[in-house]
Amino acid sequence: MTNRKCIFIVGMHRSGTSSLTGALQIMGCPLGSKLLGPFSDNPKGFFENERVWGVNQKFLEQCGSSWDDPFLSSTPCPPTPNLLEEYRQEIVQIVQEEFRNKTLFAVKDPRFCMLFPIWKDIFQQLNISTPCIIAVRHPFESAASLKKRNNFSMERGILMWMNHMLQAEIVTRDCPRVFTSFDSLLCDPITELRRISQELHITFPKSTEKCVEELTTFFDRDLRHHTKYDEQKNNFLISQIIDYHSLLCEAAGAASFPVHLQDQTNRLHSQLIEILSFFYNADISLLFQSNKNETKQLAMLRREYEEQGKRLQQETSARSNLENLVGHMQKTKTWRLAEFLRNFISRRTKQR
Repeated sequence: MTNRKCIFIVGMHRSGTSSLTGALQIMGCPLGSKLLGPFSDNPKGFFENERVWGVNQKFLEQCGSSWDDPFLSSTPCPPTPNLLEEYRQEIVQIVQEEFRNKTLFAVKDPRFCMLFPIWKDIFQQLNISTPCIIAVRHPFESAASLKKRNNFSMERGILMWMNHMLQAEIVTRDCPRVFTSFDSLLCDPITELRRISQELHITFPKSTEKCVEELTTFFDRDLRHHTKYDEQKNNFLISQIIDYHSLLCEAAGAASFPVHLQDQTNRLHSQLIEILSFFYNADISLLFQSNKNETKQLAMLRREYEEQGKRLQQETSARSNLENLVGHMQKTKTWRLAEFLRNFISRRTKQR
């Protein structure tokens, strides 16, 4: 029986996974040596291991997909054996280098909604258990956040939410897990984190009682930038999505995920796959691939522009330093005393 545990934070983008993982760090749970830095849309930080993020993003791209692919689960691109083996080796290397000798640690990446089965298989071989915390937020709030940050349509964001959250429930079934809602974390983080700890049977290095002040400050109301929109339940698809969110909220208040709710998830997932598969045709595939290629080229040009700007700035700074040095030398007594010699050498040069 292993005594090493890695907590996987699983959930849709913009669903409170960063806040949840930040709380675990406050309670003493290691996240690795280098985390993605804060940004304007996440000023407290993403609390996401840079190497975990990088290897997952690269793997999806090599499979012809990306984090924002709304058709990801319906159009899987099976990786080649060599690609999968390379991915697995990189994961093992990350675990060995980032979490060596750690009996408890955590990793967070919304891509785990799709990629968790691969990680789970590797961790089983490494004799590390994989309890999961699934973060739940209202689909309209997540979609609104993506609309502001990435200029996505609400429809695209809602579709991504449904895709990710259906997958999150399915791929974590064989693991110890707990569901938590963004609302509960904001309203009463101490009680909710205590419940998570108890249901997963995990003792953190620092208890919630010892972190009350820090956790209360961390979960301020500014973490919520978007609230629910009109749910428009007259729309059949929206009605299905809202019902599934309600189902997840029910799970967040239960000790375990009831079997009958799993049956509903299976049915909804099959319906979603059927709908997406119908609309994902050759034209859509070509359009998405073309857009991804253009995005990559634009990113490369942006990086090249930034690097050239840095080099120009360095050259300008070096030239300025050289001019200042020459100016200082020209003011010295040695420079003035050597003026006769310089003039003499100049005249001899001209005579030749």
